[in-house]
This record gives sequence, C-alpha cells and structure tokens, in this order.
Amino acid sequence: MKSALSKPQSGSRWSTAGWGVALMAVLALMVPAVLPPFVGTGTQALLHTAFDPLCHQLVSRSFVIDGVPFAVCYRCTGIFLGLVFGVLALPLLRNRLVDFAHQERLWVLAAMLPAAVDWGGDVLGLWANTVGTRFVTGLWFGVVAGVLFARALARRPAHEAAAESSV
Repeated sequence: MKSALSKPQSGSRWSTAGWGVALMAVLALMVPAVLPPFVGTGTQALLHTAFDPLCHQLVSRSFVIDGVPFAVCYRCTGIFLGLVFGVLALPLLRNRLVDFAHQERLWVLAAMLPAAVDWGGDVLGLWANTVGTRFVTGLWFGVVAGVLFARALARRPAHEAAAESSV
C-alpha cells in the first residue's frame, strides 16, 4: 500500500522520503532549541552558543523552566514549533496545495505580515507585544514555512515520477 504522500497529483508524485527528511530537519532545530532546561550546564552553554546566530536569546523574551531559558525566544520557539506542525500538516494539505503552487511568495508575505505588524506596533509605541503575540505570530510563520519546506522536499517533478513508473 502506498503512502498518502506518494499519490499522483497534477502530474507529480510525492516522496515520503523527502517528507521524512523535512520532518527530521525541523525536529533537529526544534528539539535542541527547547532542550537547555533539561540538560547539564555545559550542554546548556553549547546549545545557547549554537542558537546565538539565529536568535537574540533575551531571557526576558524566552520561555524559562526551572530558571533555565530555552535557547531561543518566544517568537523563534513559535517558528520552530510551527515548522514541525507545517511539515506534519503536509500530508493533509498537499491536494489543496496544487491550487496555490504558484503563490508561494504571497503565502510567505502573509506569514510574515502578522509578526512585522506586531513588532512594528511595539517599536512605534502603538502597543506592547506580548508573549502570546510573539509566540503566535512565530507559530503562524513557522506553519506556512514548514508546509512550503516539506512540499519542496517531498514533491517530485512529473518527469521523475514518469521515469520511475516506466521501470
């Protein structure tokens, strides 16, 4: 029995292996990002150093468990978790994605806009963003990015699918 990801759709096939690679990649980001409260101080320092280029890591803007902050802030935690949710959602959404195949830029803009508005409103003094707004806007961006990332790795062009089926 074939996976739901490998059913043909509009001249293309979906690779379960590609989807699996996408899932492993986003889990490789998510798990270490939230690991510091659960490991020793040496590993905590290593994880914080590893994520330093990706996130400002302000303790006041990070989830903290037992006095130890995650290796990323609220918004980045939302993004990483959203990436996982987005990749996991691909098998449920892939048939609908065909209609939006040429609108990736629009989806990315729609995913970035809430975070930009949240950040901009705070910078301009119009409102103060919160843990919830930072996390949810990151989560939304991550879900969209995760779906697009998984789709890019799982989708095989029609000529590859045709070559495989003729063997």
